[in-house]
Amino acid sequence: MDEIVVYEFRPWFVCLLYAILLTIGVGYFTQQNAISYTGIDLMVLYLCTVTTQHRNLCKKVSQATATAEFSGSKWSFANPLRVQIPREFG
Repeated sequence: MDEIVVYEFRPWFVCLLYAILLTIGVGYFTQQNAISYTGIDLMVLYLCTVTTQHRNLCKKVSQATATAEFSGSKWSFANPLRVQIPREFG
């Protein structure tokens, strides 16, 4: 049985955020409300999904602060950010 839980940050979520923001901007600057509203709906969905996942992970990492290990980069697709914490906290 593994004694360590590894959480991996997915850079695709950041790219998705930028794509949503671009959609909102295109809709705003071209004055096409349907595109802007679609982008805003996607942003709300994104924030709800990411916020709940982030909140749960923050609780676990803060409990295991002394033993948490971080590696990788938040912006790298080849070497994504990884957080390793003991299973008792994960």
